[in-house]
Amino acid sequence: MPIPMRGDRGARDVLNYEDEHANDIDAATLRRHTPLPGAAGGLIQSDGADWQRVNSISVALADLDDYARGSVIRGGAADWEAHAAETNHFILVGDGVDITSKAFDWDDMAAGAGADMVHDHSVAGEGGEIPLASLGGYTQGDLIYGGGADWQDLAHPGAANRVLQSTAAEVGWSASAVTFPAAGAAVVGTGGANQVAYWAGANTITGDAGMTYNAGTDSLTAGNYYVPDGGTIGIIGNELLTFNAAGTAVFSGCDVGIGGAPAYTLDVTGNFRATTGARIYNTDISDIAIELNTAGAGNRFAFIDFHGDDTYVDFGLRIIRGNSGANTNSSIFHRGTGNLVVQTQDAGSNIILAPAASIGIGTLTFGANAVTVLGIANGTQPTTSPVDMIQLFSMDIGGGGASLGVRTEETVTAGAPTLSHKIKIKWNGVEYWLGLDAV
Repeated sequence: MPIPMRGDRGARDVLNYEDEHANDIDAATLRRHTPLPGAAGGLIQSDGADWQRVNSISVALADLDDYARGSVIRGGAADWEAHAAETNHFILVGDGVDITSKAFDWDDMAAGAGADMVHDHSVAGEGGEIPLASLGGYTQGDLIYGGGADWQDLAHPGAANRVLQSTAAEVGWSASAVTFPAAGAAVVGTGGANQVAYWAGANTITGDAGMTYNAGTDSLTAGNYYVPDGGTIGIIGNELLTFNAAGTAVFSGCDVGIGGAPAYTLDVTGNFRATTGARIYNTDISDIAIELNTAGAGNRFAFIDFHGDDTYVDFGLRIIRGNSGANTNSSIFHRGTGNLVVQTQDAGSNIILAPAASIGIGTLTFGANAVTVLGIANGTQPTTSPVDMIQLFSMDIGGGGASLGVRTEETVTAGAPTLSHKIKIKWNGVEYWLGLDAV
């Protein structure tokens, strides 16, 4: 039987040394004897001096089948249980029997419920932590302010419309001197619906009944608008209407349309009136014209009516272009028993009629090929002879004929005409045969 060189002393006394020492572990310089096997699944562990057998213990986790991310395991009344993750910022709190989770509260961190946390209530200050000795509990809306020796909790005032005011050494809540309207209420001041507000005094707002806002159209309705001397209305840097104390209003950078969109500098759709006179004035030396009806289309009248009395309300004098096409008539119509006078004012100024065809008095028709002919229609012969003039006229001589009529101041002496050279005329109401001699 071999004799061991090393081993525990009791091992030398056994008869079956090999079997007894089959559980020895080589510990380099020592031989340690391990305990005999026990229950299945057992382990061995060192107790610091020797090896010990530890039987396995089975722990059932019956309630851990379902879990959420962040859950923890806690000991329940009869088994291990999963404690689910809670709402953000919740903490675990033990009550001496179990643990639960709840919203964070300073009291949970204190030595006891309601106790102040002198050392844990602090804010970082320059040079270290500043203790907050008086902040044991708080309510929503509290503030922290510097007290005489420590930071203090300034409780919420518990009422609306309070302001924070300071004294020489403290701060506190006080009633506001300013009235705050309730949410959705009108602003402080006087006025009516849709009225434009303005400052009526240093601290007073009121509404202007003469200026109202038209909801939905983004426009103002007002009795009067006022701008200072030189003030402007319009788009910045573009169309502007400028007023000044001289009583003028100047449009610049735009065309002006009245009654419609403008196509010219001033474009009026409808009638316009000048009650004390109108003047077309231009310093430009180029041709200047007044044109009527240029924007129309088709055959149409174009005329100017003059009114100088209350009898003829349509017109007293009319200059008109007819509407029967390119070869229509142009006329001057004069109303009343007064004369239509064409007169020059300066000596040497003549009145010239220069027709391309002929001139008619009482007629619009002329003989064939007539050019620069004076045509006089039959009329009523005169019965008196005004001084310093003769009168020419056409008279009916019967049978559809007409004769030249002449009336002068001179008395005509009748004589015997030559039968071969004569012409019948009516002179001063008497018919004569006018004898002619060949030249």
